[in-house]
Amino acid sequence: MTEPTAQQIIPGITLDGSGRATVDGPMGKRLIELAIQLESYTPHPVDVQHVLAAIIIAARRGQLAATQPLPPADAPFCRLLAQHIDALFARHGGRVAPED
Repeated sequence: MTEPTAQQIIPGITLDGSGRATVDGPMGKRLIELAIQLESYTPHPVDVQHVLAAIIIAARRGQLAATQPLPPADAPFCRLLAQHIDALFARHGGRVAPED
């Protein structure tokens, strides 16, 4: 049985058939920068996994295009991601993956 191919979420972020995300080096740095910035947009402690999850949610809702790089980290974009991070905390207590 063949595994489904990887799905590009946006350039630099892909999901494999099991739902595991792969992030390239430059995007990893961008996620770190966004995590720091987003702490002023939400009352929750934001880490890279929260930012990654928020980007995936935004892409799946059509708020980000799979072919376009992340927009600049301006206030509207940060508010969009913060909205998804707040929802993650409301629904799952901030957990983005099952505990191993």
